[in-house]
Amino acid sequence: MPNIKEILGQIHSVTSTQQITKAMKVVAASKLNKIQSRLNHVRLYTANLFDMLNAAILGRHHDVAQNYFENRQVKKILLVIMSSDRGLCGSFNSSVIKKTKIFLESLKTNSTSIPQIDILPIGRKAYSFFEKFIDKKNIIKDYLSIFHKLDHEQTSKASSFIKNEFLKGYYDQVFLVYNHFKSVSVQDTVFEQFLPLVKPVHTTSKGLTSYVKCIYEPSPESIMEKLLPSFIDMHFYKVALESIASENSARMVTMNKATDNATEMLNRLKLTYNRSRQASITQEISEIVSGAGTTGE
Repeated sequence: MPNIKEILGQIHSVTSTQQITKAMKVVAASKLNKIQSRLNHVRLYTANLFDMLNAAILGRHHDVAQNYFENRQVKKILLVIMSSDRGLCGSFNSSVIKKTKIFLESLKTNSTSIPQIDILPIGRKAYSFFEKFIDKKNIIKDYLSIFHKLDHEQTSKASSFIKNEFLKGYYDQVFLVYNHFKSVSVQDTVFEQFLPLVKPVHTTSKGLTSYVKCIYEPSPESIMEKLLPSFIDMHFYKVALESIASENSARMVTMNKATDNATEMLNRLKLTYNRSRQASITQEISEIVSGAGTTGE
C-alpha cells in the first residue's frame, strides 16, 4: 500500500493547484465579461462605418484615398501577430503561430522570388517563438505590450505606424494573424489582409441602401479622407479586442478543465488514502489481537 504520509502530501499539493486554477478561471471570466461589452459596441460601430465607406465607394466616389487600395508588386510583407503575454490558455498561441508558419511555408513553395518578411508581434509569446527563427532586425518590438492597457489610443499608435509604412511604400502588404472571438468555447484563428484595402464589388448589407442615397457634406472626398483612416484604426482596435477576448475565454475554459481534472485526481487520492488508512488500521488490530492471544497462552 502507498505511504499514507506521501498521499496526504499529494492531496495537499493538488488542493493548492486546484485553488489556483479556480482563481484564474474567475479572473479570466471577469476580464472576458468586461471585454465582451466593449467588443460588441466596437463591432457595431465598425460594421456601420464599413457600410458607409462601401456605399461611398460603390457610389462612384472610389477615386478618394486611392493610396489605401493600391496593389503593388509584393517585395516586402508585414505580419502583425497577436498572441498573449502568458500561457495557460490552451491552443490560443499555438494556433496563431501555426497559421503564420503555414503562410511562410506557402511563400517558399509558391513564390519564385520570396518577399522580405517583417514581423510585428503583439504579445510576448509570439515574440519569444519567432525570435528563434527570424533575424531580430526583422522583428518590430515597439508594440509588444499593447494588451497591458488595451484602449483605442494604444492600438492607434500601432495602426498609425502600419498605415504610414504602407503609404510610404515600405511595405506592399500587411496581414493580421489573430483569434476571432465567436463564443466562450469557440475561437477561430484568422489570417486577414489588412492593407491594401479590398474594394467592394457588391454587398448584401441591410444598411447599405440608406447610405447609398446619402448627401455628403461638405463633400464625399473630404469625408472619405477622414473616415477611411479612422476606419482602419477602429478595425485594428476591434481585432485587438477580438484577440484579448479569445485569450480570456481560452484561459477560462482551460482553467475550468484543469479544475475538473484536479477534482478527479483528489477523489482518486482520497479513495487511495482511505484504503491505505483502512488497511493500516486492520493491520494494527490484527497485531493487537495476535499479541493478546500470545500473552494469554
